[in-house]
Amino acid sequence: AATAPAGYDVDFNNPKTKHNGAGIIISILGMVLSTLFILLRVYTKTFLASTSTFGIDDIAMVLAWLLSIGLQIMVVYLWSIPSIGIHMFEAYLPVVNKAVLLISVCSILYIPLMALAKFSLLFFYRRLSMDTWFRWAVYGTMVFVIGYSVALFFGLLFACTPLKMNWDITITDGHCANKGKMYLSTAGFNAATDVILLVMPIPMVLKLHVPVRQKIGLLAMFTIGSLTLITSLVRLALLPPMVSATDVTWAISTPAIWICIEANLVIICGCLPILRLFFRHVAPRLIGESS
Repeated sequence: AATAPAGYDVDFNNPKTKHNGAGIIISILGMVLSTLFILLRVYTKTFLASTSTFGIDDIAMVLAWLLSIGLQIMVVYLWSIPSIGIHMFEAYLPVVNKAVLLISVCSILYIPLMALAKFSLLFFYRRLSMDTWFRWAVYGTMVFVIGYSVALFFGLLFACTPLKMNWDITITDGHCANKGKMYLSTAGFNAATDVILLVMPIPMVLKLHVPVRQKIGLLAMFTIGSLTLITSLVRLALLPPMVSATDVTWAISTPAIWICIEANLVIICGCLPILRLFFRHVAPRLIGESS
């Protein structure tokens, strides 16, 4: 457990905080934007799409959005109490336990959130081409996402014996698997699949018989998806100091901001291909008529 450095004036009633206000603002703004994109997606597929209906890719993205909102509500709550972004030595035991509990829940929810968002995009990719190699690449990526997501989900869920040890730091009679390695694995696998999802559609776009301007626009749209890769890499870089820290409630505040950014960007970027139809109605000359 973390101990206060010599000469530090510990104040349980008014503890020093780290990025809590910024984290709350960033998360709320992100939730508003991701909700707007989801609503536009639902509207587009329901009222504007003439040849496609609300499909499994849309359902997967809506479920991912619900998990994203739920995860961020918990993180914002922890910042607002505050229960994270404060030093452990300035927090009462129930506050620390609450932080550990909700951090564990968020870590577990994050896995299906990212998996569903990636599946939504993969189901969309499946419609891009009938080429055998491309479809096998899509299905192979799906299997890969399922494999590591299931392994990490249950690994984190049952990391400790007894189970209550996951969130109760007063329990010492038991043992836990190395959660830090699982957090790093989650970030690493997500970054790897972000690279795959970024590169995969490029050959299909280059083969399209459309004006160069439209090809550039499509490639730019997929390139925007690289923002999720950037957030994954940033979070991966921030995780090692966090998982080795003894002052966990303090150390987690900055990575938590990037988790919220990523949770919103994965929804926003995942909606962009579908929203091309919406923007085609708004600016048809710019977007073009190719499907």
